Amino acid sequence: MKRFTENDRLLVEKVESLNKSFFFIRTHIDADYLSQKRKKSFDEQTMLQTIREDCLEKLKGTETGHDAVFLISNLYPAKWDFARLTQAILDVLPYRQRECPTLPLLKRKPQLLREVRWAERSKKHRSKLSEFVEGLETNPSKATRIGVYLVCFDDKFSIGQGSDGTKIYVGLSDDGYEVAIKSIEKCVQMGGNEKNILNFPKVRNKKHIVKYRFYQSFGSTKAYLVMDLHEESLRDYVLNKERSLEQLRKEGPRIIRQILYGVRTLHCSNPEMHHRDLKPSNILVNVEGEMVLADFGISRLLPKDATTYQSGVSGTEGWMAAESLPNEDDDEDYLSHEVIQVRYKKQSDIQVVGMLCYYVLTKGKHPYGKRVHRTSNISQGHIDLEDLSDPCARDLITWMLQHDPAERPDVHQCLKHPYLRTAEENFNLLVSAGNEKEIKTRDATSIVVQELNKLPVFTNWLSMIEVCVMNYMTAHRYPYTNEPADLLRFIRNTAAHWHDKTPPANVQNTVVAPQEYFERKFPTLPVELHRIIRQHFDWETRVKYF
Repeated sequence: MKRFTENDRLLVEKVESLNKSFFFIRTHIDADYLSQKRKKSFDEQTMLQTIREDCLEKLKGTETGHDAVFLISNLYPAKWDFARLTQAILDVLPYRQRECPTLPLLKRKPQLLREVRWAERSKKHRSKLSEFVEGLETNPSKATRIGVYLVCFDDKFSIGQGSDGTKIYVGLSDDGYEVAIKSIEKCVQMGGNEKNILNFPKVRNKKHIVKYRFYQSFGSTKAYLVMDLHEESLRDYVLNKERSLEQLRKEGPRIIRQILYGVRTLHCSNPEMHHRDLKPSNILVNVEGEMVLADFGISRLLPKDATTYQSGVSGTEGWMAAESLPNEDDDEDYLSHEVIQVRYKKQSDIQVVGMLCYYVLTKGKHPYGKRVHRTSNISQGHIDLEDLSDPCARDLITWMLQHDPAERPDVHQCLKHPYLRTAEENFNLLVSAGNEKEIKTRDATSIVVQELNKLPVFTNWLSMIEVCVMNYMTAHRYPYTNEPADLLRFIRNTAAHWHDKTPPANVQNTVVAPQEYFERKFPTLPVELHRIIRQHFDWETRVKYF
């Protein structure tokens, strides 16, 4: 209202002196609305009345009344006084309706009048989004509106392509949030299934599951699925030439944990869910570098209390569990994948996650070999982990890749494996096991003690402990033997009694902290202990931190 000058007032008086109609149009009411509605005491009618009175105050001394003041939205032409203004102009200019300045606005799409907002987050897609925003500002008619989202179906804005004509484009919401819009042309049923899975209460808005925002279908011919925008797929992340094998192995536990967190969300929902199409291109990486499960087109929500789903063959060749492949009795030359019936269990997802683990830790290699032999090797249970030397990672992956689904761990067991746990958790496992009665008494009848004492790498452990450390820890206590079970007891006693008195200077210089010391001396002990304990249910249930 600051722009309303004395000259404007004189113009009003001149118009009125000629017995002509004068309309005072106050625009940009949206700005007032957005700033005021945040207040707890906000009332829209009170706000509008205040603006009208302010307008009339500027017109004080003229004959203009409330009926000549019009409050107009620049975003939504049909809102507030727009219709009343249109009718008022038509009333005074009945023979010149085609020249009425407000009529064209009513025919425009409201979104084309909006100021384009963009909350920049993505780094990889920034250039595409920048070009997209520029296009919205200069030629908005090329944009397509899907709910509250805008997209341009031009190949230059495409960031991915799936099977059967599915394409993914960058887009923006009305509030500027970056999204990915999947255009589905042939597999509309799968798009609807994906929407239902992502919208399921137990899955929706979970951290390591792609966030679903909107779905729109056009019969059986076309559908759009709107999701959060992510930077890249796990495939692109792993194969990036700027990311070294050493870096991937350092990040490995974090990456694998996050994939398993997503799988845990599915497997622990009620009813249970199976992804059924896990592979490097279906794991996405967000701008913070976190892993997110995506592409739920063939995922399944199991009937209540069911643990197995039987259907036609689905999934991606080379990334399917053994039990999900056609068996040797099925003649694939004559039977379609829809006719051949196979089983899917939650352990099926686990085997494929094992493949993904190896893929990450070897920078793109597969535990079942080259593509041409992959399906056959999966079917026959032939695995090859020669490119992975880390014994802890090898143990986890071997466990997950067991040919028999019943021999594979569930998602909780995977997450408790030493490879995915902290150094403190692994140390606590050793201490807890060392406190068990069979270890303390050197029970020769205990199968666990027997198997521990067969571990060749630890059969001469006493020679690896410095004399000063052993003397400090064995004063007034019974002597230890070279049997590995005694090593666990020694670790337990060290943790329990290290601070009973102040260690001598030479001991303090050797052992900064018991956890760090034993981790350095016996790095593979946690995984060896874990491998033995998990074969004995009674130990699984009573050993803490297992």
